[in-house]
Amino acid sequence: MTRKGGGTLENVLRGMRMLRDHHIPFDVITVLTSTSLDYPDELFDFYIEHAVTSVAFNVEEIEGPHVTSSLSGSGIEPRFRRFYSRFMDLALAADPPLRVREFDSAYNSISHPQQPDTRTQECRPFAILNVDYEGNFSTYSPELLGFTSPRHGSFALGNVARDTLESVLAIPRFVVLDDEIRRGVDMCQETCRYFPFCGGGPPGNKFFENGDFATTETLSCRLHKKATFDVALDKLEQMKAVM
Repeated sequence: MTRKGGGTLENVLRGMRMLRDHHIPFDVITVLTSTSLDYPDELFDFYIEHAVTSVAFNVEEIEGPHVTSSLSGSGIEPRFRRFYSRFMDLALAADPPLRVREFDSAYNSISHPQQPDTRTQECRPFAILNVDYEGNFSTYSPELLGFTSPRHGSFALGNVARDTLESVLAIPRFVVLDDEIRRGVDMCQETCRYFPFCGGGPPGNKFFENGDFATTETLSCRLHKKATFDVALDKLEQMKAVM
């Protein structure tokens, strides 16, 4: 909804048409809710109708003020796997195939396994730099900027007008934050067989779902990482069997 209460779909579709008319490639990110899981064919048809060539799926996450998710209910994981399996069948059978980010990520992970001590982008300090409209900056998951916690205080670590990245690295608040995030990654590595694919999970999801960075599984990783990886692996094995 816009601030005036209107919808945005027609504006988005017009923007997509303008990109196509000017031969500018683009990707589409779709946020899946519980309702979405019943419509893999309809979503696929929508992408094909609008000449979308690359799509990514996010899940409705528990983050910030969004404290619940329609994907938290019972029976969601089997439905999610059925949705994704059906969608991948359609995407792979298309001519040309419709690219799906989650499938590509799983394929790349299998083809080029991560080193055991590798942290993903959101878990590495300043691999991502987030800046708000006042110049306050943070790192790790972008969703953390603007929020605080009783233990860590504000997740904004400095301001671009007065602080350097070098100075932030030395402040105790950053050292404690990075240590907690690293411990969470280590816990994932020790307990989860999906770690070479996931790399420890986004800190933002751990904080907003579990209240702590030094934790492991989240709703996001169960669906967006584990379920999609399992389905992608199944499709790759099927493709290999017919080659």
